[in-house]
This record gives sequence, C-alpha cells and structure tokens, in this order.
Amino acid sequence: MARLIALDYGKQRVGIAHTDDMQIIASPLCTLSPEKTLSYLKNYAEENAIETIVVGMPHHTYSTDAVVDVEKDILSFISTLQKALPEIPVERFDERFTSKIAVSALISGGMKKSKRAQKGELDMTSATIILQDYMRFNENRIK
Repeated sequence: MARLIALDYGKQRVGIAHTDDMQIIASPLCTLSPEKTLSYLKNYAEENAIETIVVGMPHHTYSTDAVVDVEKDILSFISTLQKALPEIPVERFDERFTSKIAVSALISGGMKKSKRAQKGELDMTSATIILQDYMRFNENRIK
C-alpha cells in the first residue's frame, strides 16, 4: 500500500500529516509555509509512494470572507500540485471543527500552554484529524 497525506492549508502555514505504508495510523509530519509545501511534497513523493493527497475543505456554518479568501488560495495550490504530481490524486475533505478538536487533543495530551501557542503544532494536529476522519469515512464507505 501507499501512504495518504493530508494538508490543513492556511495562508500562513500548512499542517501536514501522513499515514504509515499500511494506512493504519495517521500522524503529524510537519508544518511549512505555503511557499515551501509543494517542494516538500515533491521530495516526499520521491522517497515514498503516495496513494492520495487529502486537502482540507474549510466550511463554516455561516459565510465569511476569510473562508472564501483561503479557498481561492487552496484551489490555486491544488491546481499547481496536480500539475507537479499528476499521478497522485487529490481529494477534498471537510475540515470543519478540526482546529477546535485539535486544541482539545493537545490539552488532553498534556501539552503545555506555551507549546500549544505555537500555531504549527495546531496545524499539524488539525491535518492529522483531517486524515483520521478521511480514513474513517473511507473505511465506512467500503463496508
């Protein structure tokens, strides 16, 4: 099997998570600037087989300009990603509430407030939650 990658794409940072080769465990990988993410993924793909790249799809229960703004950036990034790595499918997956769940997970895990204040930790954890949810969704869809 090949790995799955998930991205929690933001204007300032991109949280990245991945699975093991058997797609059993999703774990945080890193947080990068949007400008460095494509290069990183290309290098990662040279060393690891990737089945799918999952990109979080921001939704809110209300409409905001911030969501529309970041969605434009996400779509532009996906277009560039698909040209750079055409053999790897890109799928979108709802990322609603992942930041809140990530904060709770970091608190439950005993992470100190000063460490949680580092936004990169939150972005990686959010990407991991997106990936876990995606895996759970696909597992239920197959049954």
